[in-house]
Amino acid sequence: MKRSLWGYLCLCGVLFASLASQANTLEVSVRVDRNPVIVNESFNLIVTANEDLPRWAFSSQPLMQDFVVGSTSINTSTQIINGQASQTTSWTVRLTARRPGAYTIPPFSIEGYTTQAIDIEVIEANQSGDGEQRPFFLQATVSSQSAYVQQQLIYKVELYLQANIPLEGGSMTAPEGEHIDIEQITQNRERQEIVNGTRYRVITQEYAITPQRSGELSIVGARFDGVYRGASTRSLTGFARPEQVTLYADDISLSIQPRPQNFPGPWLVSENVTIEEDWDPDSVVLQVGEPITRTLVITAEGVRPEQLPEPNPVWPEELRIYPERPQHESFVAQGTRITQSRISTVIIPAKVGTYILPATEIAWFNAKTQQIEYARVPARELSVINPPGGVASPRAAALSDVTDEAQSTEEQVQTEANAPPTSDTVTVQDSRLLIIISTLWLITSAILIGWVQYYRKRSMPRENHRATSANNGNKVPEHARASLNALKQHCAKNDAKNAAQALLAWQQARTGRPATLRQLRSAFASNASFIDALDQLERSLYSADQPIWTGGKALWQAIQSLHQGKSSNNSEQPVSLYPE
Repeated sequence: MKRSLWGYLCLCGVLFASLASQANTLEVSVRVDRNPVIVNESFNLIVTANEDLPRWAFSSQPLMQDFVVGSTSINTSTQIINGQASQTTSWTVRLTARRPGAYTIPPFSIEGYTTQAIDIEVIEANQSGDGEQRPFFLQATVSSQSAYVQQQLIYKVELYLQANIPLEGGSMTAPEGEHIDIEQITQNRERQEIVNGTRYRVITQEYAITPQRSGELSIVGARFDGVYRGASTRSLTGFARPEQVTLYADDISLSIQPRPQNFPGPWLVSENVTIEEDWDPDSVVLQVGEPITRTLVITAEGVRPEQLPEPNPVWPEELRIYPERPQHESFVAQGTRITQSRISTVIIPAKVGTYILPATEIAWFNAKTQQIEYARVPARELSVINPPGGVASPRAAALSDVTDEAQSTEEQVQTEANAPPTSDTVTVQDSRLLIIISTLWLITSAILIGWVQYYRKRSMPRENHRATSANNGNKVPEHARASLNALKQHCAKNDAKNAAQALLAWQQARTGRPATLRQLRSAFASNASFIDALDQLERSLYSADQPIWTGGKALWQAIQSLHQGKSSNNSEQPVSLYPE
């Protein structure tokens, strides 16, 4: 009896284990959420197993040969029905086909189980059964598929979304391409459009496409990744759970032509280029030593800032030139990128006369007419006059001094060359005359020396009085001390801008009239050390590279020498800085 009962229990255990084994047999199913699918629009591949499996049990590697593989999500769930528990593992892979045709989802091996293959059909959008009644699609166009190297093209991508489908989020990835510069020029712009009786919300973005090499190039289409909710009759809210979508724009081929061989100068291709000039102050009559600023404004459509050439005008030698750094500005107007370049030059005339500035022109290639054109500023005549009072510029005075000195030296050499030769021999008959002449010369020298000493003693008090007067004239008055102290501090710090302002304030306090650097040059034109220090200060303020000013010490030493009544031309006439 006991043996039969034991055998019965063993048989039940074997049967229960067999049933449990059959219930836990691994099964894997594979399906797609739609078939056929539309080219460049994502669809979902769902792989489901009836067991709790690890994430790495499924690999999407075999799909990469025919599809663009997006994100893969995994979901694990457990259900208990009538006391029996079941577990499920599901993988959802987002796939996109870039070309139409017939494709096969290959079988997968998951934990020893092999799935079945699935055949799918990828069709063009206009071949779908519902026409354009898709919930969303992406379109891209380019302004021209044939262009010249460095010619800007406009790439426009439009995202169509059915108005009744909520879009919870999304992002647009810019197009790509080798040897192509791509820059977004407009943000999201929205409009409404009716397509085959269905209202769509259309989001548009535009990109500037600039090919950098001639030949056949390709633009890889833009991509949209988003999350939306479709309609659902099972949900209380009327919408299903969020789903991801990926859309691709079609690739576009470009045929890029090289620069024409007959084009002169730096290559510039555009649809419109202009050049203008501005003068500050606006006058064609200039004064010697008075600065004036000339600004060239170059404007071009569809050009990057680095593509604009810099004119290289020819300046007369009598004009001192201080070019500034070019300033570039780029902005978008009515969907077109506009680039401007401002090139300013400070001009200081150094000599009276009439000068012709040659015309300035820039060659450019008109992309519309396919012709070479020129943007041009006509030649300009400048008249340079002396400032009121007829004070010549320091440079002109320096040139005059050099010319006078050279002429004086030449006359001295000519005089010495024409001097009669002297004889070193004296005859015996003239010895007595020589003794008499020598005696008279000694007597005359003694009288002359005595007279000079007497004159010096009488003139010493008068000279002392003159020096005292000059020192009193160079004594800094109360109203000029603040500006002079400020000048000393800024010179010690090598602060060029503030030193120039303090220098002008000191000149105004000294003379009682508004001051300019030109007036300073005229007032102290004879002091070479001051003029040199002022030249160095001007170069720091007006030159293109704007070097760091290190001449503060030299300028202050020149100011000190002025207050000590010294002049670099060794003149004995004392200098009075503060005349009463």
